[in-house]
Amino acid sequence: MNQSLFITGGSGYLGRYFLKALDVDMYDKIVLLDRSGTLAHKAGFAVHAGDLLDPGSYENVIEEGATVIHMAALTGKGRRAEHFLMNKVATERLLGAAIRKGARRFLFLSSIAVEFAVRPGYHYADAKLAAEQAVQSSGIDHLIVRPTMIFGPEAPVMQGLSKLATAPLVPLFGGGSHQCQPVHVQDMARWLVFALRSLAFDNSIYSVAGPEALSLKNLLRMIRKKETGKDGGFLNWPLAPTRFLLRLIESPLMKFMPLTSGQLATFANDSTAALMAQEQGGHFLKTPITEMI
Repeated sequence: MNQSLFITGGSGYLGRYFLKALDVDMYDKIVLLDRSGTLAHKAGFAVHAGDLLDPGSYENVIEEGATVIHMAALTGKGRRAEHFLMNKVATERLLGAAIRKGARRFLFLSSIAVEFAVRPGYHYADAKLAAEQAVQSSGIDHLIVRPTMIFGPEAPVMQGLSKLATAPLVPLFGGGSHQCQPVHVQDMARWLVFALRSLAFDNSIYSVAGPEALSLKNLLRMIRKKETGKDGGFLNWPLAPTRFLLRLIESPLMKFMPLTSGQLATFANDSTAALMAQEQGGHFLKTPITEMI
């Protein structure tokens, strides 16, 4: 049986840890799709320059029987059209190329945000959900993985929360009462390796989290105390009016805004997930909050 991999998003935050966690000797060939040029000359991997939106630039290196691991995504700020192009359309084109070349399995990295009940203007979550639907309707054997917040050294989400937590007054949008359950990037990478090797690609969806849940207020308090040594300085801030005002000004001012209305969806929803059962790799998800920040 072909044991080759075709990987997108290897230069991303989670992708870099995932590549380190992989045992390259277990696979016949591992191809990394590289648009930015940052993966050149990576030992143990075959690096291929290409653009997800242009299947002709990469489909010939997807081997028959391969497993495709799709981690590339547009995150953070972005207009609706940008998120749907890079997260939905790009996924659809990759699926098409994988199927044409006879790939056997498809692992799609989604987000816990697709489970949010309140997400007006959260284009990233909407586009990820649309991409999930494309994967589900493709007919290829697949797994869909929805991580919670991914923490660790220099984690992008952590950097944003640190800016918020170290402000002279910390705005608690909606009171900060909603729960979150971060997962450490190394734990998440090891769980993905486990899933790749040990789970059946039976079209399941896995929501993956770390071992502890806490309120956003308590998370920001922990970050604030670590970064500044201070406690307090929190200000309850109305969430719904803030999100409404941000949506009004996003179109002309997005490039100047520190965050968007959609990104505040974290303050309107719980970002938690049931831990994986032991037989589903739950023992990898063990790093406590205190060691993530």
